[in-house]
Amino acid sequence: MAAIFNDPAVEPTNTLIAHALGPARQPWEEILDALRVAGAMPEWRYHRDGGWKIKAAKNGKTIALLQVGRGFSRVTCWFAVRHQRALAIDPELSHELRDSIIRQTPTGEVFPVTVQVRTHRDASDALSIILCKLRLK
Repeated sequence: MAAIFNDPAVEPTNTLIAHALGPARQPWEEILDALRVAGAMPEWRYHRDGGWKIKAAKNGKTIALLQVGRGFSRVTCWFAVRHQRALAIDPELSHELRDSIIRQTPTGEVFPVTVQVRTHRDASDALSIILCKLRLK
């Protein structure tokens, strides 16, 4: 996904985000609200390798990275490899999400789980994986 917010001098605003997401804005807001309720405060940060992303952290631990695309957002959580098998059979996760976890190739001792969010169902998958991240040590 090419970053649409890639100018380091222009931090994304609610208006810019709404314009970029269109109908996917509601699921985006659901995810942000859930992160705040969980105490994982979202904060915009600029990354040279991917533009503006939200880092949601709780007690110094990164819970998720969120990025806005045209008509969708992307939520990524990183997990220790030791959790891959447990996540792949977690009945709380959708079948599609469990399949993507099984296919994921680790990078060293961690592996990413990424959900593209366009709909409320996608937001539900993203929230499920965020809850797993909050639960696992």
